[in-house]
Amino acid sequence: MQALVQRIIRRATPPLLFVRLGEILDIPATGELADKLWQTCYALPNVLRLPEERSPTTRLIHRSCRLERALVATAREVNRPLPLYEFQWELNERFGPLFATGSFDELRRCLEQSQLFLRNTADEFILDIHLDQLGLDADGIRRACAEILSESKEIVGCEDLLERLEADGKSWEELSPDILASLMRADATFQEVGCDRFRVKTCKH
Repeated sequence: MQALVQRIIRRATPPLLFVRLGEILDIPATGELADKLWQTCYALPNVLRLPEERSPTTRLIHRSCRLERALVATAREVNRPLPLYEFQWELNERFGPLFATGSFDELRRCLEQSQLFLRNTADEFILDIHLDQLGLDADGIRRACAEILSESKEIVGCEDLLERLEADGKSWEELSPDILASLMRADATFQEVGCDRFRVKTCKH
């Protein structure tokens, strides 16, 4: 039983509520089986319980949970762009002491290096899957980039490309280098050469 419970907690989107664990195992929220399930959770040294007292909403977190995974789960629940300080607050609110000793710089590095997160023009972080919420004209942006890259026949970084777009009279308030790179990666027209540097793919005859 301990091995099964630990495996479920480790694999679930963190944090897993005690009531949800019971549902997965088809165990009622109260009664003898629920008591045994809580005792099992309490006996697992690799499982963090927040709070320590049993309740349906007690959060169960496996101590092996990686920071990036916790950030993704937090971003999905909050479902809006977050500045770094708010991300840290939300993370500690949900995961308690698990990441509390980590530095601000560690958190920033993880968000910046993760391919799952983008930084917008307000220096806030958003999940790549939430990009549609910004309401950007993705097709229009890609067309404008393709025109510039086709004319120059260069490999251009996203920072430089944003400046060229602006010089061409085309600018979007929410468009950051990270977001631009994500839009271009999703289009077969472009080829990424190095980090956040693109060119138009050449047609082979």
